[in-house]
Amino acid sequence: MFFWGIFYEVIGFANHQFVADSVPMPMHASAWAVIGTFKNLAYFLGPLISGFLVSINFQYPIYFALFFSLVSGLILLLTKKHHERPVTVEFEKVSIVSEIEHWKVLFKRIWPMLILSITLGIIDSFFWTTGAVYTEELAKVSFWGRFFLPTYALPSLFVGIIIVKKGIVSGKKKTALRFFLLSGIFLALMGVYESIYWQLLIVFCSSLALAISYPLIEGVYSDVIDRMGSQKKHMIGLCFSTISISYMIGPIVAGFATTLVGVINTFVYLGIAVVIISLILIAVIPKKLKLPQNEIKKWQE
Repeated sequence: MFFWGIFYEVIGFANHQFVADSVPMPMHASAWAVIGTFKNLAYFLGPLISGFLVSINFQYPIYFALFFSLVSGLILLLTKKHHERPVTVEFEKVSIVSEIEHWKVLFKRIWPMLILSITLGIIDSFFWTTGAVYTEELAKVSFWGRFFLPTYALPSLFVGIIIVKKGIVSGKKKTALRFFLLSGIFLALMGVYESIYWQLLIVFCSSLALAISYPLIEGVYSDVIDRMGSQKKHMIGLCFSTISISYMIGPIVAGFATTLVGVINTFVYLGIAVVIISLILIAVIPKKLKLPQNEIKKWQE
């Protein structure tokens, strides 16, 4: 898990670096929509394939993961020349104290987006921990119960295409927050009926709204990162640190909440929290996230 953590941090930096450097600013949200589509295709197929493999042999998922890793590594190696591009790498002395000072400056300007990202990460961690366990429980009593988690991943497979076609350039923050609010409202309604069909419908609608919010949020980050020039690494580091926090506290909170109020009410209370946070952020978020450019320029001196 330690090495997986390093991998996710590195690939996160790589994705943001690529989008900021190689994709025109008006297409940032569309680029993240395409990335998200393929990522969530894996998340959608993964549980279905692994569940089938585990039913045959407990070790089969490990062999499959190793096989796909080797094949993907081989493809990257053989196609290296096709996606190579010149990159200037600057090695700097690492100072945790100075980096924290930089993050304080950036946090004051973009804190609404960071709060939004943390909440989004917590929702995701709830589904992939408590939701995964709940899926196994539902599968024992209903055929449709096994689709609880895949239903959460399903909207992200096609919403990216819609985002690309719409080509959203302006108003990304407000649009993302409105759909984030909508996702919370749907989650809060999960406890209205105990029917599995109702739960699947609610999860689908909530995930649909989240799938629209995600690329727009990442698009806003890419816009800000693009404006930071050579100091973009500080913003990327801050973004991923806050997201990592959400995946640390999310499963713990989900576990305690499930123990106290049960799975359904856990998602209901999560939806209520999302609604409150969304309304606050809609009220306070500025039209444009302004950066202290003069102070940022001093960081490279």
